[in-house]
Amino acid sequence: MTKTEKSLVKRIEGYTTAPALVLSFAVLCTLIVPLMVDLPPAAEKLFDRIGWIAWALFSLEYGVRLYFARDRRAFVRENLTDLAVILVALPTPLVKPNEAAFSILRSLRVLVMAFEIGKDISHLCKTRNVPYAIAIVVLAVVTCGVLGYHFEVKAKGANITDLGDGVWWALTTITTVGYGDKYPVTFPGRMVAIALMVVGIAFTGIISAAVVSIFLRRTEAELEEEERRFQTRVQRAVQAELEPVKHQLERLLEATKRSE
Repeated sequence: MTKTEKSLVKRIEGYTTAPALVLSFAVLCTLIVPLMVDLPPAAEKLFDRIGWIAWALFSLEYGVRLYFARDRRAFVRENLTDLAVILVALPTPLVKPNEAAFSILRSLRVLVMAFEIGKDISHLCKTRNVPYAIAIVVLAVVTCGVLGYHFEVKAKGANITDLGDGVWWALTTITTVGYGDKYPVTFPGRMVAIALMVVGIAFTGIISAAVVSIFLRRTEAELEEEERRFQTRVQRAVQAELEPVKHQLERLLEATKRSE
């Protein structure tokens, strides 16, 4: 892919990143809301239609960028997450009659879509700073909390029995606190936990470093202020000590002038 072609694709991405992020959120919501609550059949069909419309628009955006990229193999390699979002949804109608396979596929779509949203957020944030890290952590906690609840709620011996438990477990896991009151007992739940740990190691350190730097900046400012105050006190003390000497020198000079 030449520099001109890359520039054209980048310009297209610049125009479509924000709309693509909205579409990704729409698809993610249509995937996780049914995992959170039992929807009536009419609402479930509505969510399904909204999800497929958003998926179709997302696929169209990907197709436009692919069309303008002359080196399409390089484009595909650089945008594997986008392609995964499109391809992983295709088997959905085929596996829908099989509840277990449909559940696994939906969970996989949730994870892929979460990765896609994270990529779009990184493009919008330009730099991987604190707001970016906070956005990724919140996204991971909500997404993995819902998935953890989905996998665990019906498992034998499960202690994650409602959505609040799932979010609490995700929060304690991603911060690497490991409170221990909630934990997954199923294999898929433990895989979600591993993903949370990886995200936590990568991103909560950025937030922790930012918080520490705030306190350090305050400490440094306080030390500088204290040093300025100390120097002022020293200067005043020296001036106070030298003041009598100054007066004596002035008197000596006056006496010398008179004797002359």
